[in-house]
Amino acid sequence: MSKVGAGYAVSCSVNRDRLTRASHSREHQPRCEALAAARERGTRTTKVTKLVSTCDIKDCPTIYATDRGTFLVQGETPSDHGLQIPAHETLVEIPMELIQKAIRDNLI
Repeated sequence: MSKVGAGYAVSCSVNRDRLTRASHSREHQPRCEALAAARERGTRTTKVTKLVSTCDIKDCPTIYATDRGTFLVQGETPSDHGLQIPAHETLVEIPMELIQKAIRDNLI
């Protein structure tokens, strides 16, 4: 992270823009700062913990928590959505029941 003018700049991995502290949402800023701090410590493998899945094998929709305070979602990659998604992002489709189970089990 670096100082930029009078504002404090954060290199944001979510939208890959340089954002000032004033323009960052309160919820989003701590996550970006944590990710930037992890990058400054060097390249390392993110610790991933399986939270909930629709089955016990590896190729089912699954929600994981990371040690960066984020979630990873495994699911189908839909192509028939008609949305324009930036090149550095993707959509993942998971069953509604997976989110409901995670909430019911107090995992998220």
